[in-house]
Amino acid sequence: MVSHLKALRTYVHTPELVKAYSSTDNSIHYDMASPNSACIRATLIGGGIGVHLLIHTLWREHLADAFDMPIYFRRPIFRVDARG
Repeated sequence: MVSHLKALRTYVHTPELVKAYSSTDNSIHYDMASPNSACIRATLIGGGIGVHLLIHTLWREHLADAFDMPIYFRRPIFRVDARG
């Protein structure tokens, strides 16, 4: 249940940071015109960034030497504009 989830970290991703991280230059990650044309409400965080943040948090919280797990994206990860 979502109500049982606890936020462990907050990250701020600007369109410029997301674009710089992308190796495919997919504008759905940083230019609102792209998701709007596909009826998507916001730009998306790329899968690579999502996996990076997940693994980073797991390592910090659990201090493991290694993880072996399948990672699936069940829903898009929306980038929320924190600049107001």
